[in-house]
Amino acid sequence: MRTGEAEAVGRLLGTIAFQATRRAARLHEGVAERVFANVGLGVGPAASPVRVAHDAMSRTAYRVVGDTLYAVGELGGSLAESVAESAAHSRAEAAHWPPGAEVARSARAGGDAGAGSALAEASSLADSPGWGRAIAVLGGLFGDWAAHEVPALTPCMTVRRRGRVVPQTPEGMAETYPDASDRVVVFVHGLVETEMWWRRAGLLHHGDVDEWYGERLEDDLGCTPVKIRYTSGLRVSDNGRDLAELLARLVEVWPRPVTDLALVGHSMGGLVLRSALAQAGAGTPDAEPWTWLVRHTVTLGAPHLGAPLEQGVAHAVPVLRRVPETRWLADVLAARAVGIKDLRHGSLLEDHWLGIDPDIPGPRPAGATRIPLHDGIHHLVVMSTLARRHDSFLGHLFGDLLVQPASAVGESGDEEAWLLPDDQVLRIGGVSHLGLLNNERVYERLVDWLRLDREAEATLLATTVTERAGSPTPAHGEPVADGGNAGEAPAPGRLSDS
Repeated sequence: MRTGEAEAVGRLLGTIAFQATRRAARLHEGVAERVFANVGLGVGPAASPVRVAHDAMSRTAYRVVGDTLYAVGELGGSLAESVAESAAHSRAEAAHWPPGAEVARSARAGGDAGAGSALAEASSLADSPGWGRAIAVLGGLFGDWAAHEVPALTPCMTVRRRGRVVPQTPEGMAETYPDASDRVVVFVHGLVETEMWWRRAGLLHHGDVDEWYGERLEDDLGCTPVKIRYTSGLRVSDNGRDLAELLARLVEVWPRPVTDLALVGHSMGGLVLRSALAQAGAGTPDAEPWTWLVRHTVTLGAPHLGAPLEQGVAHAVPVLRRVPETRWLADVLAARAVGIKDLRHGSLLEDHWLGIDPDIPGPRPAGATRIPLHDGIHHLVVMSTLARRHDSFLGHLFGDLLVQPASAVGESGDEEAWLLPDDQVLRIGGVSHLGLLNNERVYERLVDWLRLDREAEATLLATTVTERAGSPTPAHGEPVADGGNAGEAPAPGRLSDS
């Protein structure tokens, strides 16, 4: 447990108790409003003094209970934090014994720095599978609130391997990926998930956590899988910016030069990777260097045009507020994370939501889903339906229960629809939204997509080398026709889509 985490857990539990009390008070208030309204019809103004007294007493009681529970949570968190700090100091002192050891001299020179470092370097709650899942759910449902109130439980975007953070340094990457390939496949999870969901899906479908897309691609194609964890309840645009920065750093510190970068996103992860490309200027003259290494993006059930569940909630909240007995439920739904609210229209950039009240339902803001697919990148999309026939009425209506087919493939029905070629779209029936995390048909198509591109590059390079080998070598100092060096093969780069 790291610095601040115990205190944050206490504050979180106190807040949950406080908010539960407030919701109970709102329900009580709504029921009482209905009762006194009906009583007033019979006895008239005589009911007013009773209602005023009732309301005053009930508000006071709920406020006292809520404040007390919150204070208990805060106090418990503070005490737990003190215990954690004491344990850290004890571990630090034990590590610095005997006094003559070099590490002890370093600790004495730094005062209490040794103990502070021991606490800072302790395992985070997010590293634990159970706590990691709980924190992911908290961050997905209430990410913006958590980032402000309990930042210690809102981990920043990181590369992780087997649940642990991988330092984004040359040493950290080399140690974690000793057999790193020049082909990297980055996996971005969806809402309320962690990177462990990819491996968990392998366990559920194959009985082995290593039987997931990334490990299988490493065995079959020699690609190195890299998994990302992030707080999914934050704005998609914020997570997209963080992903762009992370990928730029990843390419910089990777153990060997990266020649091929593929991005795979499940659900919200597909929006995050598209946001990263857009904010990095992919396909423009000002594009960041790492974007030119991206050959493929693969989105698995991503709500590019929005998610019907979020759209339904957005319309339900104002209706629930009109009914006294359901106002408490409206408050709960309205408190959902801004990242979830971005799913209403598939918003990718800050301009898509800035200045717009996310709690007022309305038409899709102009340009909210108009980020074009970037030239030179193969954009591959996968959609599924629970119905066995993906083209059936039920398949189109319910999709995979969370995302409809049209949204998953960008078929907006207007002049700016994606209209992807059939070989860049995989439509499958009888598979749920979470089933896309590990599906044999998805994996077979993924292998085909990545293998064909590699074979095409190899053919292109071989042809270029052969043609140059048969041409006369220019004299020293004479320019080569294409601006390169005589007899030198082109460096691996992006293939043309033509």
